[in-house]
Parts: sequence; structure tokens; C-alpha cells
Amino acid sequence: MNPLEAIREFLLPSQEALVGFSGGADSTALLLALHLAGWPVSAVHFNHQLRGDAAEADEGYCRDFCGNRGIPFQCFRLDVRGERKPNESLESAARRLRLEKWSALTAERHQLVFLAHHADDAMEELFLRILRGASTTGLVGLKPFRVLEDGTRLARPLLRCRKQDLEEFLQKNGVTEWCTDETNRISDCNRNRIRNQLMPWWREAFGSDAGILATIEALREDAAYLEEAAANALPSRTTIQQWRDLPDALFPRVLRHRFHLPLPPSRETILRIRKELDTPHPGRNNLKLPLGGGKYLILNHKEGLISILNSQCSMLN
Repeated sequence: MNPLEAIREFLLPSQEALVGFSGGADSTALLLALHLAGWPVSAVHFNHQLRGDAAEADEGYCRDFCGNRGIPFQCFRLDVRGERKPNESLESAARRLRLEKWSALTAERHQLVFLAHHADDAMEELFLRILRGASTTGLVGLKPFRVLEDGTRLARPLLRCRKQDLEEFLQKNGVTEWCTDETNRISDCNRNRIRNQLMPWWREAFGSDAGILATIEALREDAAYLEEAAANALPSRTTIQQWRDLPDALFPRVLRHRFHLPLPPSRETILRIRKELDTPHPGRNNLKLPLGGGKYLILNHKEGLISILNSQCSMLN
């Protein structure tokens, strides 16, 4: 699909927005399509300071591209190596720092944030999530529209566009050069192995990847239904028996919705909680089970209730 068509079909009113602009073909096509469609957008470039002169060249390209078209431009330098947490990969640290910056940028004016993920990215993400053992919701982590816990709004209008569509769009609009991250060609991480080895093999072996894209659409529909069901599954004040009665497909989702968890608990944690819920402890009060992120699930078997304790020691029903 042509990215201009994809943006025109995106069911959101034209509004002030920010665009993640790396200078690659994907984000260049997104920014140009939004500009041509008349959206009032500003480009935001993140220099992760990981690729030396190449990163400086990308920043210069982005600045010139926007300057030549009258598009407002901002650049932010992220100290990914210096601010990486213990056991955190560079990729994860960079993503975390970008999200923190998006949150800060949109905190006052609540602009929409456009990101350039496309159909090929969605397929790579599907296989990555399979490796991690994700649920249906996790398998379609790239959604057309998402509101983060802090209120940051992310829009991905290009998820029905192929990488080839974006490059053809650029060339038809006179853009023949864009930034290329050479590290993407090195199969030294799972994402690059999927991109450079698995996906080319799949297309050669089976002739097409259309079935993968159809699966993603079906999973996205199923996940949306389950998430809606989870959000409405329980009343505001719940009993242990009501939690026991939840279907397995809804249980982790209800936990995440009810207690505002950024991610559902691990499968091991879910199994432990289920076991404790199903084991009567009539004289046992305030059993504390860790959920991660400094939060604990509190089972009050004496009263038959369930609540949560956060790291600041405040109790919520």
C-alpha cells in the first residue's frame, strides 16, 4: 500500500503531531507522506551516539531534509551506553530512552507521536515474540494506535505498507537517497537474524509471506477482543472466587488491566498465583506474591479478597 493512501485512511483527525525521523527509508517515507497529506508535523531525530561519524551524518541528512521542505526539526542526543541499566541490551536501552523522551516531549501539549513501523517490521516482531513465549496480545505488539501508561499516544499508520512500497513512494517523489544503518546487515542479534536469514529463507521456500501478514491481522482481531473482555471481566471490588472463575485466556490480562502493569506477569508467576488462589487457606491473611516492578498481589483468604501492594506500600483493591 502507498503510504500516502495509508495515512489518508488512518481514522484520526489531522492534528499537531511529532514524527520519529531516523532518516531511513521508513521514517523518511512517513514524514514525507504526512507532510504531503497536510498534517501539521514536527520531525524528531534521536542521535543514539553509537555509530560515530555515521550517526552525525544521519543527523545532518535529517536536518537538511526538513530544512529543504520547511518541516520543523528537533534533534536529541541520547547517552545509550552511559545510561544503560545492568543486563540491559543496547537496543532495549535505546528504546527505553526514546520512550522517556517522547513522554517528556508530549507531557505538556499531548501531541500524537507517529512512528514508521511497517508490515515487514510486524512480521519480524511476530517471530521475536514467539521466541519469548508471548500471548496473542504480545504477538501483535505493534499496533496501529497505542496509549502508553503515562498517556503518550503512539500511531503507526504504515503497518499495512511493505518496505518496498515505502522505497517506491520515495523514488516517485524525487527522494533517491536516505540513511542506511549498516549494523542492520550484521546478524548479531535475534532481530537481525530474523530479518536477514529467516525471512529471506521463508519467502524463497514458500514463495510468499502473505500468510504471515494474514495471521497477524487475525491475531490482532483476537487480541483486541480478549483485551476488551479482560477490561470488563470483574467488578471494582473482587473476591478470590471471582478470580478463580476467570478463564485462563483472561487471567493474565485482567491482572495487567486491574493493577496497571506495563507487562503481564511471567507464566511462572501466573501459575503460582493460580495455585495459591485454588488452595484454601481459611486462616491465612495477606499472602504477598511478587508481580514485578515493585508490586505485590495480596491474597486475603480470611476475607476472600484480592488486592495489590505497590513499592510505596499503599494498598489498592
